[in-house]
Amino acid sequence: MLASALAHDPMPPHPSDAAMEERSLGLTDGDWIDAARDLLIREGIGTVRIDRIAKECGVSRGGFYWRFKNRDALLICLLDDWVAVNRAIIDRAVVHPAMQKKSAKDAILDLIALWNQQSGQSEYDLAVRGWAKTSSSALKATQAIDADYIGGLVAQFHRHGFERADAEFRAFILYNHHLGLCTSLSFESPINDSSKDLALFLLRL
Repeated sequence: MLASALAHDPMPPHPSDAAMEERSLGLTDGDWIDAARDLLIREGIGTVRIDRIAKECGVSRGGFYWRFKNRDALLICLLDDWVAVNRAIIDRAVVHPAMQKKSAKDAILDLIALWNQQSGQSEYDLAVRGWAKTSSSALKATQAIDADYIGGLVAQFHRHGFERADAEFRAFILYNHHLGLCTSLSFESPINDSSKDLALFLLRL
């Protein structure tokens, strides 16, 4: 069960036309998750409530309950969405077999390039990490993703020739630099280039 930030909304109404209302607009699970994500990014987890989400989607509360059991169910889907976005990056740039055919340097730079190409991802990361301050489920999700990113970077630094402890040190510095950029929400190219410059420095150090 999600933590206090995921408290239940009042019992739902049961309008007979809820399904028809939602179907008439062609709403999908993804539309509801998109609306919840936008609210999370703009205003934080406390505003991701049924009334607000339904308003964003242009339907009544009944339309929401036709699609989801309760608020918790939607928030679980929202958290799963964030995990899936990051998991796709990890699968493509960290654990994909093709990465083992590249030099460690190129693999690390490819990961940084992919981070920089994800439009809006830094805002999403920042919002979920804010959510994690009040939710044990969100905290566990961010910790698991962080561990996978750092583990992948450790493997690449180790493959480059560094001892395990040195590889862990470099991976920790580089990944936390990336998180710092997410927190600062600075996306101009000189800032993005700083991750590449840091990676090249750590590979030489």
